[in-house]
Amino acid sequence: MFKTRMATINDLSFLKKMLFEASYWRQNISKPDFEQGLQRADIKYLLEDWGREGDTGIIAEDDNNNPIGAAWHRFWTEEKHSYGYINESIPELSLAVSEEWRGKGVGRELIKRLIAEAKNQNLTKVSLSVEKENFAVNLYQKVGFKVYIDNPGDYTMLWEA
Repeated sequence: MFKTRMATINDLSFLKKMLFEASYWRQNISKPDFEQGLQRADIKYLLEDWGREGDTGIIAEDDNNNPIGAAWHRFWTEEKHSYGYINESIPELSLAVSEEWRGKGVGRELIKRLIAEAKNQNLTKVSLSVEKENFAVNLYQKVGFKVYIDNPGDYTMLWEA
């Protein structure tokens, strides 16, 4: 079993681990060293200044309070954003679950909790980017995300209330 809770600034190191997992999800390709992997130009800024206004995260924990997964969303600007950016009023979701907990409903619960938080913040849209061959595409569709932009190797997806 697992439970969820709101992320705090103290969860930043775990969020970095989950960012690494989300960025290097392919199992048939060797992963870089953790610190080196987080320095990749397109991901090194993604958790920079975590805790700024609008940052919202959910942490999943096992029965021993060990973190096993995370979902979070952040707002971006036209000048500084990630792949799933649509506009400044739509936060972008990131999700990762520890490998041994995948396929057990953790990701689905994290997204549902994060969407509930988005609704509590009066948000009506959340975006994300996912590579087409990523197994998470089906999960995102099942929880209500729809393809917004069909890029050559990935989708920008959008959830709307």
